[in-house]
Amino acid sequence: MNKNIYLCGCVKNCAPYLEKNLNHMVEIGKLFNDYKIIISFDNSDDNSLNIINNFKKHNNKLILLDNQNKLSNNRVINICNARNAILNKIREIKDNNYEFFIMMDMDNRFHQK
Repeated sequence: MNKNIYLCGCVKNCAPYLEKNLNHMVEIGKLFNDYKIIISFDNSDDNSLNIINNFKKHNNKLILLDNQNKLSNNRVINICNARNAILNKIREIKDNNYEFFIMMDMDNRFHQK
């Protein structure tokens, strides 16, 4: 049986940790037979989009969802909309070989021991 995973995250102004977090997602993905990274991006004031696009040039497993809708003043609503966009994309893909899904916090660094 294939053990495949979707590794997902919402990005808005996450540049300080973004490259490291994306690399951690790749390392987690290597623990499975296959993986896809799905990032939902909201317009940022930093270079988050440049980091994602540069990463995508070297990793064809990244799917970028670039939200062009107007954002709410409520951060929780924006995060909810981004997560729902990711879930909708997963449903759209219709790949029954992916059994696992992780939503990661992209605006912080992963802790390692």
